[in-house]
Amino acid sequence: MSTDDTSIHEPSKTQQNPEPDAYQSPKEGLLSYLPGRVVPYAELMRLERPAGYFTFYFPHLYGTLYAALRLSSPPPFAQIVRLNLIFVVGSVFLRGAACTWNDIIDAPFDRQVARCRHRAIARGAVTPVAGFAFTLVQTTLGLGLLTRLPPLCGLYAFPLALLMAIYPFAKRFTAYPQIVLGFSLALGQQVGAAAVGIDPLSDNSPRALYAMASLYASNVLCAIIVDAVYSHQDLQDDMELGLKSIATAWQDLTKPLLWLLALSQVLVLAAVGVLLDLGWGYFSPTVLCTAFVLGKMIQKVKLDEPASCAWWFRHSIYLTGLTQASGLLMTYLARRPAGFS
Repeated sequence: MSTDDTSIHEPSKTQQNPEPDAYQSPKEGLLSYLPGRVVPYAELMRLERPAGYFTFYFPHLYGTLYAALRLSSPPPFAQIVRLNLIFVVGSVFLRGAACTWNDIIDAPFDRQVARCRHRAIARGAVTPVAGFAFTLVQTTLGLGLLTRLPPLCGLYAFPLALLMAIYPFAKRFTAYPQIVLGFSLALGQQVGAAAVGIDPLSDNSPRALYAMASLYASNVLCAIIVDAVYSHQDLQDDMELGLKSIATAWQDLTKPLLWLLALSQVLVLAAVGVLLDLGWGYFSPTVLCTAFVLGKMIQKVKLDEPASCAWWFRHSIYLTGLTQASGLLMTYLARRPAGFS
C-alpha cells in the first residue's frame, strides 16, 4: 500500500524515476534476501511496505488503551503489551490476506495501471488459484490468533474480515470505497477493547458509548484521509478504466474535502477527551499534535505527483498513529498499577 522509501524528506520531481517496462527482481531491501520463488508471495503480502501493516494495527492499539482507561482498575502493563504483540502478528497476516485478495480481484485492472502492472498476480508470477489459496492460509493464521483472545473478539473480527473482502469491489460501484475501508479497519478498535474486557456495545455508561463511537469515527476518518491521498497516485489510470474513488470524484477539489475531514477527526478526538474527562496528557499529543500532522500533510502534499502522495501517505500513517496513541498511552500509564506485571 506504500513505497519502501525511508527518507525523511519528501522526494523531489527529479527523484521520481519512471517504472521500467519489464519487471525487475528486487536488488535491495528485505525482498532481495528471499529465495526467488518466495518473492512473489512476499510481494503479495507487501512485506517490503510496512506502513500498511500499521493501518491494521493502530486501531487495535487504540482499543486496548481505551478499554484500559475505562476499567475501574486499569490492567497491568504486561497484559497490554501481550495483547498488542498478538495484534502485531495478526496484522501481518490479515493485511497480507487483504492485499492478496485485492490483487486477485484487481488483476485485470492492475495490468493496465502503471504503478500496479508488476504486481505478482498481474504479471503472472502467481496464479489466481494459488493467490486464493494463499489468502485462505493467511486468513486462517490471522483469525487463528483469536484463540489467544476472549471469544468476544470474534464478534468484531469477523465483520472486519467481511468488509475487507468486500472492499475491492466497492471501487466499481461507489466513488467512496475509502468509507468501506475505513469502517473495516476501525473495527480493530472494537477487537482491541474486547480483548481487554470491555464490550463496546454493552457499556452501561452513555458517555463511554459516545466516547467509543467518537474514537471509532476518528479511525474511519483517518483511513479515509490517508487513502484519499493514496488514491491520487492512480488518478489518470483510474479515470481511463472507469474505477471510482475520492480522487476521481473530487479531483482538484480533494484538498478542501481533506481539510473538512481532518477538522472532523480532530473534533471527534477532542470529544473522546471531554467525554472521558481526560486531561492535557491526552489533549496535547492526541488532539493538538494530530491536528498539526494532518494540517501539515494536507498543506504540503502534491496530489498531482504520485511520489508526493506515496510519501505523505506512508509518513502520515506513522505520525498520526503515534500522536493518537501517545495521549491514550500517557493517560493509561498515569493510572495503571505500579510495575510491569
